Amino acid sequence: MDIPLQGYRRRGAPFNITVEASLDGTVGEPQIRNSIWVGSTTLHPPVKMEPAAADRLLKAAGYHGINTYVTLRQPNAAAFTPNPLYIFDQITPAGRGYVGIDTVTGEVAPIV
Repeated sequence: MDIPLQGYRRRGAPFNITVEASLDGTVGEPQIRNSIWVGSTTLHPPVKMEPAAADRLLKAAGYHGINTYVTLRQPNAAAFTPNPLYIFDQITPAGRGYVGIDTVTGEVAPIV
């Protein structure tokens, strides 16, 4: 599962860090990319929720599809929420979709 920590600043330039990880605690080497995703802004640590807690909220909200990755992003406030989101992909028999978990409020909602 990839957990990109994006938007931190290094030498004044935005960048993101991708870490291969799994919920069982296996973590790979970080990969740094000198950019952030469109529609995102700088992520300011600390993040108030761990990925495993977000996964529990996802399952409690009834999302039981297969997840191949989770992304931690700080969306532009006008787009979604002023809080960072864990964004899970969901693969179900109906297709692929995305679900966001607000790291401050714990709100779980599909991203369309």
